[in-house]
Amino acid sequence: SVEMYVQQYPWYYDTKLGYVNTYNYNTYPVFVVDVENWGNNDATGVVVNDVIGTGYQYITCNPQGVGTAYYNSTTRTVTWDIGNMPTSGMAWMIVVTQAIATGDNTPALTNTASLYHVDQYDVPNDYKIAPYSLNVPSSADMQVNQAQSVSTVNGSQYITYTITATNNGPDKANGVQVTDSLPAGLTYSSYTASTGSYNSLTGVWNIDNINDNQVETLNITAKITGTGTIQNSAAVSAETQYDWNSNNNAQILDYTITGTYNPSVEMYVQQYPWYYDTKLGYVNTYNYNTYPVFVVDVENWGNNDATGVVVNDVIGTGYQYITCNPQGVGTAYYNSTTRTVTWDIGNMPTSGMAWMIVVTQAIATGDNTPALTNTASLYHVDQYDVPNDYKIAPYSLNVPSSADMQVNQAQSVSTVNGSQYITYTITATNNGPDKANGVQVTDSLPAGLTYSSYTASTGSYNSLTGVWNIDNINDNQVETLNITAKITGTGTITNTAAVSAETQYDWNSNNNAETIYTINQ
Repeated sequence: SVEMYVQQYPWYYDTKLGYVNTYNYNTYPVFVVDVENWGNNDATGVVVNDVIGTGYQYITCNPQGVGTAYYNSTTRTVTWDIGNMPTSGMAWMIVVTQAIATGDNTPALTNTASLYHVDQYDVPNDYKIAPYSLNVPSSADMQVNQAQSVSTVNGSQYITYTITATNNGPDKANGVQVTDSLPAGLTYSSYTASTGSYNSLTGVWNIDNINDNQVETLNITAKITGTGTIQNSAAVSAETQYDWNSNNNAQILDYTITGTYNPSVEMYVQQYPWYYDTKLGYVNTYNYNTYPVFVVDVENWGNNDATGVVVNDVIGTGYQYITCNPQGVGTAYYNSTTRTVTWDIGNMPTSGMAWMIVVTQAIATGDNTPALTNTASLYHVDQYDVPNDYKIAPYSLNVPSSADMQVNQAQSVSTVNGSQYITYTITATNNGPDKANGVQVTDSLPAGLTYSSYTASTGSYNSLTGVWNIDNINDNQVETLNITAKITGTGTITNTAAVSAETQYDWNSNNNAETIYTINQ
C-alpha cells in the first residue's frame, strides 16, 4: 500500500507576508504542484493532473527531472506522469501561467491538481485533490491620445486639441481624471466633452467612470498668443484601478509657430527581478532548475515623446529562455542564435514607462557570473537622446551549487553451507550539475537479517548506524556499496537505502531513496 499526498501553492513566498496570493493582471503567477508518498511502500504508475483555470494562460511547466509532463490545450490540463515514487519520496512540478482575468479567488482563477492514478492501494486521506485560487484585483488600461488642428478666426489663430481617453480594460475604470493644463502661448477659449467636465484653471478633465472598451472625447480650443514652439501635454492623472500599461497614459503634441524646434528625449533602461520580498528586498538568489523572472524597465524623462524605441535584452547562457511579455506595449521576439530578446516599443511619451517581463529557467550555477547575467540596453530611438548612465542595464543572480543525488539498489540471494545470504548492491549517482559534498547514504538492515560484510567503491559503511559515508562525489560520478547479510527471518524483508546527508541543494528529491522487498518462506 501507498499513501499519496497532492498539494498546490504559489512558488513565490514572502518572508514577511507568507505565500503571495495576489497578482496583478497580465503578470505571471507560478504554481507548485507537490506530490509525496508517505505510505509503507514505493509507489508505481503515479499520474497527477493539474487543470488550469480559464483566468490563466498556460505558459510552461517543469517536472524538475521527475517523469514527464505535457499540456492539453483542449482540456486545459497538465498531465504529469511521475512513474515511480519511493516511500517518503517527494516531487515538485512548477507551472508558469499568465493572469488574463481579474477576480477574487474565483473559479476562473483556480487551478486544481489531483491524483489521477497509482498502481498500488492508496490509503485514503484528504490530500488527493488540491485546488488553489488567487486574487487578481480589477484592472483598467487607460490610454490617452490627442490630435490638433489650427484655424483662423477674424485674423487670430486658434488651436483645438482633441483628446481621447480609452479604457482598454479588462474592467471598468473609476475615478478617472485626465489633466491638460494649456501651456504658455495659449489663451483658453472653450471646450466640449462627451462626458464629465473640464476645468480650465486646473486643467483637469473629470471623467469619473468609464467602461471597458469605452472611448470619451474632450475638445479644448485656445487662442494662439505666443511665438516659438508650443508643447501641449495630456495625461491620465487619477484612476482607482491598477493600470497594467503605463506607456499609453499620456501624449505630447508640438506646434511650431516661428523658428525651428529640435525635439530631444532622455531614455532610461533598468533591469531587476520581478519577485520582491517585503522584508528582504529584491530576491537575487534562485535555486538551480527554478524560474527567475526579470523585469526590463524603460522610461522617457526627456522633453518630448520618443518614437522608434527599440531595446535589446541579451540572455545569459546560464538561463534557458522561456517567454516574454511586453505588457501590451509594442512587440517582442527572441532570437535563439544571438540569445537576444528584441523589444520594439515604438512610441513612448514623455514621462512614459513600459515594462517587459522575461521568464527564464536557471540551468547553471554560480554567484553573479557572466553566464547568469542578462544585459538590457537601448538599441535605437529616433530623437536625440540626452546622455545618462542608464542606457545599459546588466543584472546577475546567484544560483548556489546544486547536485541531484540518486540512490538505487538491487538484490541477489545465495546459499552458503546451507544458509541463505542476501546481497544489496546500492548505487549512489550524482546527476549534477555540481560536485556533491558531505554525502551520506543510510541503509539500516531490517529485522530478519544479520549483517555479514560489505565492500564499497569509496568511503566506509558502519553496520551499527547503517551509514555509508561517501563524502564527496563528482558530477556524473557513480559509487557502489555491496552489503551482505545472512537471512535469519521469514516473511517479507523490506530494505530501504536513502540519501541522509548532502551539503548542496538537491533539486530532485524523488530519486533519493529506493525500497526493495524479499519474501523468505
